[in-house]
Amino acid sequence: SSPTLTDVTIHANVAGTLGGGAYAEDSTPILDGVELAGNETLFGDGGGLHLDNCQTTGSGVRILDNRAENAAGGMMVFGGVATLTEAEIRGNVSIEGGGVYVSSGELLLTHSHISDNVAAWSNGGGLMVASSDVTLESCALEDNLASDHGGGAHLVESRVAGRQLL
Repeated sequence: SSPTLTDVTIHANVAGTLGGGAYAEDSTPILDGVELAGNETLFGDGGGLHLDNCQTTGSGVRILDNRAENAAGGMMVFGGVATLTEAEIRGNVSIEGGGVYVSSGELLLTHSHISDNVAAWSNGGGLMVASSDVTLESCALEDNLASDHGGGAHLVESRVAGRQLL
């Protein structure tokens, strides 16, 4: 399916395992002006948004103040490709990959900010990348915190390309 969300706020929702704010699987979501804020997973991943094998595009997406009890406080990209422009990923918390966790997938961020995220018990405060490819253009990773490795970003068997990182 190809759901399109435009100027939508997804706020203060709770899921047991995946995607506290929203969960998409095997689809091609388009997210424009979407805000995912204050959402939570009780036992799993993707406090704000969980993308499972999706081909996602978005502009002006804000992922703010979400929590995941396991990984990806803000957004989980598990397989597939997520391409976001002018995204703000801020104030998210999880055990690992506080802001964004990319696993076996691809993330392309342009003119975006990943800030003030926390990996409370492990790695990748802002960005955790495992067996994936990430491209950052004109992006800032700032003021993120990890209790172990990679306050800004932690990479495991992954490739990252960047241009004009702030």
